[in-house]
Amino acid sequence: MKNKLQWIVVIFIILVVVGLTIMWMSSVFDRNTDFHSYTKAVCNYETNYCVDMLITCQYGEIKDMRPIADGVYFSNDWEDPRPLEVIDEWC
Repeated sequence: MKNKLQWIVVIFIILVVVGLTIMWMSSVFDRNTDFHSYTKAVCNYETNYCVDMLITCQYGEIKDMRPIADGVYFSNDWEDPRPLEVIDEWC
């Protein structure tokens, strides 16, 4: 009986450790809660002018946006080849 109780306690501890590890990893890799930066072309479609920006996000909100290069004017018939989901996605 004592041996069975020890196994139950050991299995319980293992399950708790695994559960806490999964919770920690999900918070580390959750895009809405972390602090990250990425680059993105930000365009004015009335003038076809685009600038590469360094965008810094935290908790799903923009914390900083800075140009990292000079902007570019595209011809009047230029269309952004990116899907709308990419254009409209920020943090």
